[in-house]
Amino acid sequence: MTPSGKIGLMYSISSTTLNPGLRFTGQSSAAYAAGNGIMDVVEEVILEGTLSQTGTNRWGDYFMLAIDPSDNETFWVTGQYVGSGNAAKTRIA
Repeated sequence: MTPSGKIGLMYSISSTTLNPGLRFTGQSSAAYAAGNGIMDVVEEVILEGTLSQTGTNRWGDYFMLAIDPSDNETFWVTGQYVGSGNAAKTRIA
């Protein structure tokens, strides 16, 4: 959460028909002040996965969301996905 009350949320998505990918949503300062608990920032796709992870049972070790200290308003996220050659990679957004 930023000092002005904005909330950021980044997460990994996947299903039996959807390769793991990264998405982002959030809550505006106005929604936070209203106390309605609704993430009113439209969900954005950071990355659509092209492959699924195989050969290991660990996922999500390399996810992080932080607020940029230069302005206290910008969210930076890193998240794991599977790239070419079935290699685990990290995306920064």
